Amino acid sequence: MLPAGRVLAGSFWLTVLVVLGFRQLFVSSGTWRRGTEEETDIVATWTSSWLQVETGMALAAGIPVLVASESGVCEGVFARDTWTGRLRGTAAEAPDAGVVDAWARAVATQSASHVCTSSDN
Repeated sequence: MLPAGRVLAGSFWLTVLVVLGFRQLFVSSGTWRRGTEEETDIVATWTSSWLQVETGMALAAGIPVLVASESGVCEGVFARDTWTGRLRGTAAEAPDAGVVDAWARAVATQSASHVCTSSDN
């Protein structure tokens, strides 16, 4: 049985996650949700959709997550309005020290409450 708040990643227990959102796809002209009431023309930059899945899994497990996105990346977990609770975010080019410090405090608090013993392995 997995200890609460931890995700098995390879042979290591994951207790924190830093997600770097680098630009992977640039759409210079497109249509979002064509044929629906939400249809709109877009110009967008996206990163890997796997980052959304991995971040969601970590948050579901109660793991503090820090996301740092490259300029122009703002979908999903990289959208500023999603940076609440255990999900903290900042710009990759100029990280906000206050945000990083708050995340580090959350990591320290979590680490102090989840001490690994040899029986956890």
